[in-house]
Amino acid sequence: MTIAEIKNKLSLALVLRHYGLTPNRNGMLCCPFHDDKKASMKIYAETNTAYCFAGSCEVESVDVIDFIMKMDSCSKHEAIKKAKQLCGQKIEVLKPSQEMNQFLDVQRAFVSYRKSLQTHKPSREYCESRKLDWRTLEIGYKSRKTSDRWGRGCIIFPLLDKEGKIVSLYGRGITGSSHYYQSNREGLYPSYPGLATKRLVLLESILDVATLQPVELPLGSYTLMSLYGTNGLTGEHLAAIGLLHELEEIVFCFDGDKAGDEATKAHLQTLSSLHPGIKMSHVELPRGEDVNSLAVAHESYEALFIELFKKRKVLKPIASRTKEALPELNTSDPYNVIYATTVATYYIKGGVRHSPKDLDSLKVTLVVEAAHRQGRPARIKKSRNKADLYEDRQLEKVARAVSERLGLRSDLVELDLHYLVDLLEGYQRKLYEGETKAESCKPSVGLDMKNACLKLLKDKNLMSRLDHLLKDYGLVGERNNRRLGFCIVSSYGMLQPLHGLIQGSSGSGKTHLLSLLSSLVPEESYIPITRATDNSFYNFGKYDLKNKLISIEDKDAMSEEANLAFRELQSKGMVSSSTTGQDENGNARSYIKVVCGPVASLACTTKGDLYLDDMNRCFLLAIDESEAQTKRVLDYQKRKAAGLINESAGIQIQRLIQNSLRLLKSERVVIGYAPRISLPADVKDKRRLNSLYLSLVKQITLLHQYQRKKDGEGRLIATKSDLRIANEILFDAIVLKVDELHGPLRSFYESLKRYIMSQAGDRGDKYEFIQREIRHHLYRGNSYVKQHLRSLLELEYIRISGGSEYRGYRYLVVYWDDSAALCARIKKYLEAQIEGLV
Repeated sequence: MTIAEIKNKLSLALVLRHYGLTPNRNGMLCCPFHDDKKASMKIYAETNTAYCFAGSCEVESVDVIDFIMKMDSCSKHEAIKKAKQLCGQKIEVLKPSQEMNQFLDVQRAFVSYRKSLQTHKPSREYCESRKLDWRTLEIGYKSRKTSDRWGRGCIIFPLLDKEGKIVSLYGRGITGSSHYYQSNREGLYPSYPGLATKRLVLLESILDVATLQPVELPLGSYTLMSLYGTNGLTGEHLAAIGLLHELEEIVFCFDGDKAGDEATKAHLQTLSSLHPGIKMSHVELPRGEDVNSLAVAHESYEALFIELFKKRKVLKPIASRTKEALPELNTSDPYNVIYATTVATYYIKGGVRHSPKDLDSLKVTLVVEAAHRQGRPARIKKSRNKADLYEDRQLEKVARAVSERLGLRSDLVELDLHYLVDLLEGYQRKLYEGETKAESCKPSVGLDMKNACLKLLKDKNLMSRLDHLLKDYGLVGERNNRRLGFCIVSSYGMLQPLHGLIQGSSGSGKTHLLSLLSSLVPEESYIPITRATDNSFYNFGKYDLKNKLISIEDKDAMSEEANLAFRELQSKGMVSSSTTGQDENGNARSYIKVVCGPVASLACTTKGDLYLDDMNRCFLLAIDESEAQTKRVLDYQKRKAAGLINESAGIQIQRLIQNSLRLLKSERVVIGYAPRISLPADVKDKRRLNSLYLSLVKQITLLHQYQRKKDGEGRLIATKSDLRIANEILFDAIVLKVDELHGPLRSFYESLKRYIMSQAGDRGDKYEFIQREIRHHLYRGNSYVKQHLRSLLELEYIRISGGSEYRGYRYLVVYWDDSAALCARIKKYLEAQIEGLV
């Protein structure tokens, strides 16, 4: 289905319903692509498009595919695929996700709480009593009259994500000392620290940070960050602090009590491991006081805090686990990788994935056991999780789950996991590079085998020798096809590999020819493909396809998108796709994914009328469907079944040819005779065939590289012999270019004419026949005969002479061409041309 067909078939109204969007009676709705409260998007049913009139919105006019692409934040290929799925299907309304609803609710709620604070005198008075400047700080108030119970009667503070968006809220009661976090708390207060932060001040509570925000502390460039209580150093805090590569000092400013002292010691150990070697200091508050209580008790509290921070004490570094002192991975069992620390033991069940498509993730099955302790029960408690450890949120979620299940400190578990990720990343890369190196190294060719290969490659009658070997290998008949096919598959390692398309009806032997030819290519350079999905070729590693032979058993089953990528790989030697991902800061960005060739290819098709784009790139190998070829195939099958075929000889031929191809080098070729070569005048598509012809001559020269001389620039020089071989091999393909009947249709037509002449002799032009008669004579199915008769009718080679659709038609041959004479004329032309070269 083309893009135009999708747009005609899929209405924008159905797409809107899928996303749970409903325009009003004027065709307007709130634009989903920006914060829209005035219904600024107009739906135009007559053009199947939408337009947003808001000047602040980056989206203007969109069609159905653009709409899907922007709603799902996906590539155009993915949007097209989804649009195809929606075409003709019952549309299920897609409700906004719970996470999206929560995000929008939080944003809207805080706006209303800000407005509420402006009009609620008691909450403003509370802020003033706590030395919180409500006019400049981001503070709101939630009324006691609201329907939901969370945080009623509290001043509200926003917690922000990496992008500065409000993702959850914190409430502090204006009577008493109650405080509330929303469920599934996310975000930091007052915000994520900037990456250029030099000094980071950690405080125990949000109220303390709000108190210090207006104060200019004597720290130069610094950032304030609130923990969520003495035990509230979360994974999100650690991840944010870990990104501060310019950090020079961490300042602890906790409450002047026992809990504050213990938190300072614990977090000192954790952060010393996260940032080994940086300065750690401590601001000592009076006993029983916190930052906010000191501000409330002192009129000029700014000067007090400036003095306290000047007198901060440098803390003695704690011996911590540096990267050099980390426990090592135990990889003795690659399917059960173990990482043991003083906190817990971590088991990676099933090992680490390391294929090219897995290098941008770290998906693992993780089993965790707490480290051994005195008095521990005999039964060991375990935590089991599946996660992608490259995802910060998933890593934090796993740390929380493990700590809750096993009774461990969440921050220490998360720190272990961060170290584990570093080690697994190196292990994953090591596995991949080792496997890639093994795959990229050509197997060594033994001396005896090398001598046998060189003897073959230096044989003056190399193509004749190869032809006999191909025949003995099981490629019976199809002489020109097997030679041309071998030239194609053997070009995989060259600068300009060749491409072939094997054409024939169902059951004609296409796959047999493809599989035998492909099996002669060394295993490390061969990629068989039975089925290709839309994005298959884009998802290979960058160099996975370089100088490989790709064989495709059923090209007709490939989608339009897969065929497009495959043709680009053939013609340009690479494919590229624009996709989205996250940078090191977690921000979405676009990047180009490239898969490099060049590749050689061989594919099968049953289509008689081939794609024009394929004809630009591929040699056509039309399967011989004649009775004589059928007899040759059947005889071979019978001899093989009777044990008369030496199968061990076939294995020896395969090894000889594979190792011979390993000895070939990619060289440049020059064809000095090229300006004096021409194709028959009545050949169709001369430009295409001429390019293919010259490419074949180069490949034949490359096969003879141990026999050919080089010019002053180091290029192999093609000879008249190479041209003659190319003419012989390509003869059938050239005839097909002259003949307006494609290969299978020509074979059917010749069989039809022979049958009519056997029945009517010289009066064949008067002989009427019906479909059943031809089916029975050719032993072919109804669809095969019907399809070819329809093609001959369209080309006016036959006509309907009587009958009806219901009783069956009778046919007459009205155009008796002479294909034998045509072939003889072309062959004579090509031979004369070669003989004329000096």
